[in-house]
Amino acid sequence: MLGWCGDIYLDYMHVELAALSDSAGTHCEKHGCYRKLVKRFPFAIYYLVNEGLVEVVAVLHQRRGPKYVSRRLADLQ
Repeated sequence: MLGWCGDIYLDYMHVELAALSDSAGTHCEKHGCYRKLVKRFPFAIYYLVNEGLVEVVAVLHQRRGPKYVSRRLADLQ
């Protein structure tokens, strides 16, 4: 149990991730991945689309520096 705040975050992220099935590939590309900004929380979902399959690479906090994001995504791809 995460507590009410953590539960709200997880519920919201599940909705955001499920919405990718309808909107995958329509977001801007950053650091070699598509980036979907999460509306309610300061996070971004970085993902790839391969043969119709959406692969989430990372969910990163948006207050991190661009160099951190670039290095992190390079390590994961």
